[in-house]
Amino acid sequence: MNNTPKISVIIPVYKAEQYLRKCLDSVRQQDYTNVEIICVDDGSPDNSGSILDEYAAQDPRFKVIHQENKGQGAARMLALSHATGEWISMVDSDDYLEPGIYAKAAAVITDEVDVICYETRVVEEGDFKQESIKPYLKLPVWGLKKMTPQLARKINVLPWSKLWRRSTIVSNNVFMPEGHIHEDYVFYNCFIPFVRNGYFLKETGYNYLVHGGSLTQSYEEDSAENIISYGESWNYILKFYADHDLLELYSDLVIKSLESYIRQASCLPEERNRKECRSTFLSLVIKHNLLDLAVYREHLMPYFAFMQKIDNQMAGLLLPLLKKDANALKVRYKLSFGARRHALKHQHKLLLCFIANLEREQEIPGQSPQ
Repeated sequence: MNNTPKISVIIPVYKAEQYLRKCLDSVRQQDYTNVEIICVDDGSPDNSGSILDEYAAQDPRFKVIHQENKGQGAARMLALSHATGEWISMVDSDDYLEPGIYAKAAAVITDEVDVICYETRVVEEGDFKQESIKPYLKLPVWGLKKMTPQLARKINVLPWSKLWRRSTIVSNNVFMPEGHIHEDYVFYNCFIPFVRNGYFLKETGYNYLVHGGSLTQSYEEDSAENIISYGESWNYILKFYADHDLLELYSDLVIKSLESYIRQASCLPEERNRKECRSTFLSLVIKHNLLDLAVYREHLMPYFAFMQKIDNQMAGLLLPLLKKDANALKVRYKLSFGARRHALKHQHKLLLCFIANLEREQEIPGQSPQ
């Protein structure tokens, strides 16, 4: 094993001249020197492009690519196509690294490790408060851990708090969609099923700057846009899972993530946004056959629990799908009774009729309706 594997540092840059030099210096001054630094000027209208060219002229490890503005995901994927290192580090142009973090990460690399995660420090500027983003910046475990779907759900999806094995990305066609604000969420969920083991460092390695122009902060201010995009990102993820035969293995992550989406969407103040989220959810259910996961699999949410997670309108929309294969639902009587109580509470006559038909089709010896 190479004790000094090459790290390709990917930095997408857009309107970052105020913070860019500190970011670039934090990478250039790492005591681990086997790095290449690939910067993509994503059509930045300020002096960011000139600053990048200046650093490239001073340090041959810098590679600068200038392109028309296509968004952060497209910039990262372009840089990735030029990367030659065994490991990938992604750094945002307004953030900066802690000294020595690459040396600490390289020290725990083995042939069995596919991702290395480290802690992140929040650096506040202006009136922004750490409490609004703190939950997804902490690591759930320490040391070498076998990756499981359960652990995958507990790790933050942010690309810049990790080192990623490049061969895992390339061989499995892991990607970030262009023009999508949750491109990092898609990338993480497509990468993580191929991780054998992760290593979780106790050290803080990354400084995340929160300021008025922060990309993450701007999306948090518009919660409807953020939640709707979160739902839409699952179209990319579910197609990827289906293409790679991952849907069964990661079904628990899928269902629980969509439960979270439904809960968040139900709290949106405007009905038009809630309606858009319901429409997105329904399209996911139909397009990706999610009822196979949510209803047919006993180790996941049973039919009754699934129906309770959605509102009355959504239940009516899903019933025609369920009716097509009623005999395959295998719903026990006690779940049917629970669903009936739910239907009575909401005066859902269509659901009551469906349950009655279902019970007639599924007579279970020794049991009788209550």
